[in-house]
Amino acid sequence: MTLNEMKVDKTRNKAIGESNKIETISGLQGFLILVILSLVFGTFMKIYQLKDFIVLYMDGTMKLLNDSQSELYNPDIFKLINFEFIGIIFFILLAIVNIYQYLKMKKSFVKSQIIYLCCSFVFFIVITIILNYLHLEASVQNNSKIFGQTLSTVIWVTYMVKSKRVKNTFVN
Repeated sequence: MTLNEMKVDKTRNKAIGESNKIETISGLQGFLILVILSLVFGTFMKIYQLKDFIVLYMDGTMKLLNDSQSELYNPDIFKLINFEFIGIIFFILLAIVNIYQYLKMKKSFVKSQIIYLCCSFVFFIVITIILNYLHLEASVQNNSKIFGQTLSTVIWVTYMVKSKRVKNTFVN
């Protein structure tokens, strides 16, 4: 074997070794741990938020917000609370589906998680716009929240689309 043939052989073996490394980048490790942690903790936080909404329904506040004879009458806030309540329930259910798909390493998890992230982002933006319209939150504070939410969504959607680990893990 000549020197050039040995160099070519080493290069070929190196390329084969690198391709084996790419294939072994799989499993529920690395940044995928952060994905499941955010889903689980986010779900528990949303369930905890539901408590506040349930109190509004149980103590009669929602009835007063929708009663035109009441001092608390405000149909816009009534609609906002209902919209947010329904949205939180939707995201809890979608997160539970995503957690199941994640643990079963289903291929559909990636698409479902991207939908979850994008819907969550749009929901956040809509709520923020409504709160600004109703003058219920300071817009300077909202701008930093919007920036953070945008950055987070872009990072995680990009990770879900481009990550070799994600592609190699969710194959069922």
